[in-house]
This record gives sequence, C-alpha cells and structure tokens, in this order.
Amino acid sequence: MSMPSNSTSNKGTSDKQDVPAYSCTRIEAPLTDEQWLSLPHLSLVDVVTGKAPRLQTKVSLCYSEQAIHLRFWCLDDHVYSPYTDHDDPLYEADVVECFIDPEGAASFHYEFNLSPHNVVFDAKIINEHGEPRLYQTEWNAEGLETKVAKAEQDALAYLFEAEHEAGAKVLVYDLSIPFADLGATAAPGTEWRMNMFRIDQDQEGARTFTAWSHTGEIKFHVPARFGRIQFV
Repeated sequence: MSMPSNSTSNKGTSDKQDVPAYSCTRIEAPLTDEQWLSLPHLSLVDVVTGKAPRLQTKVSLCYSEQAIHLRFWCLDDHVYSPYTDHDDPLYEADVVECFIDPEGAASFHYEFNLSPHNVVFDAKIINEHGEPRLYQTEWNAEGLETKVAKAEQDALAYLFEAEHEAGAKVLVYDLSIPFADLGATAAPGTEWRMNMFRIDQDQEGARTFTAWSHTGEIKFHVPARFGRIQFV
C-alpha cells in the first residue's frame, strides 16, 4: 500500500521479529490449476489483530528458472475498483499486494499491486536508515505477467470452508515476477523476505486490510514484519 509516509525504515531489526515462513518449491512454468492447488497455501489475517477476516484469502508461491510465481485465491462478495491505468492508486480500492525484499536487509523492497481488473501498480521503495522512505513509482517490472479470473467451483470447495459467505465467488490473481526485474536469483537454500496483503471493500464502503505477516497496525511498509520465503 503505497501511501506517502515520512516514517523511517526498520533496517537492522528484521532478524529480531517472530515472522512466518513458507517453503517455496521449484516447478517449471506454466503451472496448471492442479499444480497450484497441490502447493502449500498460506492464509491472510487481519493486519492489526492477526485474526481471521470475514472473507478468506489463500496464497501459494513457487519459482521457476526465470521467475517467482504467486497465486492469490480471494473469496469475494463485492468487487470495487474504479482504476484503469498502470500505476493508478490501486490501494485505494480492492487489490492484492506483494512486497519483496530479495536481499533481506530491509534497505529496499519492491511493491506489486494487482486489481480485480488486472491493472498493475509497481514500485521500488528505498529504506535509507534515518531518512524518509522513498517511493520510486517510476520503476517498472518490464517482464511482469499477471492475470485475474474467476475460479472454478471445485477450487471454492477445496480451499474454503463450506460455510463461506452466501453469494461469494473466488477471484484468482496470478503474478509471475522475473528475477531479472528484481536484480536477484533464487536457488535452493536461499531466503527472501516477503509479505502478501489484500484490501477489500464491502458494499457499505467498509474496508478490510489483511496480511500474511500482520504488522499490528494498518501499515504495510514494515520490512521487519516481512515473512521468510525459503527456496527449496
């Protein structure tokens, strides 16, 4: 969520936090729906409390020789996103987000937002110690590939509890982010720091903020709270 901020970085504190971890498996792309469903799924929780939200979100990750791949499954009963152009403020509406720190040093990270209409916001964020955070929205991931689609009914039954909200559907958000755009590579035994988020607005305009690794406040740019992605 790239709202301007004068907050300073959390550089130097990232190893002191109790954050979740995920084993990221190598699978050659393109992946089938069956392969995606076979991967471990992480769940997003309320970004402040860490409790389960009303509408669940599941995320899986894997990597290939050229890229890291993410799939979000979002239970949704109301879609709101008026934005149509690249780098529009997608975080002001329904969106899924991925933050990536490939070095794990909290000195910079990348942000990727994807709207329900397959519109992208991408940026590089610089976290200089003691300085205001710098949002480089002019940065683009040239090889980024994305897709948004409605899931089949069997995915709904497999991933989510039977007592899901009446009338809800599952939207599937796919992102394939080339290592070349991140200036990094992944191999078995390496570890990145990442966090995944979702913002969802209901019919009354109330907004829900969820995260893989909750931050304790409605704030996403907290590198110290990024989870650990362990490549296997």
